[in-house]
Amino acid sequence: MATDRSGRVLVASLLFLLAVLLATNYMANGAEFLTYALPLALVFLGLAILFLKVPKRRAAAEASNQDEAAPAPYVREYLPAAVEAEAAPAAVAAELPAAAADIPAAAETAADAPRDDLAVIDGIGPKIANALYEAGITTYSQLAEETPEALQALLSEANVRVVGRVESSLPTWPAQARFAAQGDFPGLMRYIAERKRSSGDD
Repeated sequence: MATDRSGRVLVASLLFLLAVLLATNYMANGAEFLTYALPLALVFLGLAILFLKVPKRRAAAEASNQDEAAPAPYVREYLPAAVEAEAAPAAVAAELPAAAADIPAAAETAADAPRDDLAVIDGIGPKIANALYEAGITTYSQLAEETPEALQALLSEANVRVVGRVESSLPTWPAQARFAAQGDFPGLMRYIAERKRSSGDD
């Protein structure tokens, strides 16, 4: 802005000097009064250059100062997350997306959870196995932790009838599941065979 002002002053000074030289020349030659219109025009032109542009220059300066005070639109992209959270109002900060580290991992659904083949347990068929899966019991270890009473209640809630051979084997499911959880399937088969012999089941 200082360069612009000094340039206008220089141009106006040259116009004033030219007007003085012309007026002096006209006076020395005894020119008519109307001849002095050119020097006067030069003086008015110089004044216009100096003063008529001042309001626009001031307005431009104020706009420039406002632009310098306002942050550039792309600055926010490079601000740390903590600075953004402090600068944003509470309502806006609540809408900001959470950092990736703060987003909890999606909980595993029952369908995605690892499943053991519960049907290897004597007395558990496909229908009962599905009822257990839906109740969240998907592994041998989980079944081994259950009590016969809890299993009976769970199947009742699932509207699965427990009668006959299934009813007699239900109390042994946790014990059978312990063999399977340890990978001792030969021991599981021996346990099932001994139980059937002792109970007289076919």
